[in-house]
Amino acid sequence: MKKTLIGIAMGALMTTAALAEEGKNTEVSIDLPEGKTATTQVRLDDKAIAKLESSIHEGIMNPKKDRTKVGYIKVLAGTLMHKDAKGIAPGLSIGRTVMVDNTGVDFSLNFIGNENQAYWSFPRVMWKQFFEPSETGGFFIGAGASLGGTYYRTNFHEVTGTNWNGDPYSYSTHDRHETFGAMLDGTIGYQFNFHEKMKGLVDLTIAAPMIPQLDAPVIFVGFGIAY
Repeated sequence: MKKTLIGIAMGALMTTAALAEEGKNTEVSIDLPEGKTATTQVRLDDKAIAKLESSIHEGIMNPKKDRTKVGYIKVLAGTLMHKDAKGIAPGLSIGRTVMVDNTGVDFSLNFIGNENQAYWSFPRVMWKQFFEPSETGGFFIGAGASLGGTYYRTNFHEVTGTNWNGDPYSYSTHDRHETFGAMLDGTIGYQFNFHEKMKGLVDLTIAAPMIPQLDAPVIFVGFGIAY
């Protein structure tokens, strides 16, 4: 799209500069996308021509950045990549992305958990890059860091014995493993309806502790809407 706009602008500049005569009407034709043509009558003097040339040159060399802010909410499903982290844990992510053209900085809060495991991060700050988004959507990748923690239960075992009057008893117990610290995050995903006010999105994220000995990585998928 940027190349098309530059071509249109250069065409307008060259046509105007070549055909315009001071004090006389000049017909300017500009080729538009999809085979369309726009034609208009202009009356320019030398100062107006110079101003037009300067304006078009400035627009080509220093195009305005498209700045937007996009909030989102996602439901999550994931697990700690550890043998004692049982099952798939549901979760929630709430965040906001500040976009400049197709690049953004993302701020979010994330949580997944069930009775056997949990993961949380806040704040998570992530850089995101969108690749040639179209009207239907576009892929993106992201990388960043977060402050977060994990929890899981391990070493499940049965305890048996007899009480003071000789009756037998038994119960299950486990060890509780918790960590807290800085984590590295990476994501890949797809955002639907990129240029619409309401957008759908899906992504896959991996969060790993900066010190690998602290704990196992976390992997989760997210499905949500951006607005």
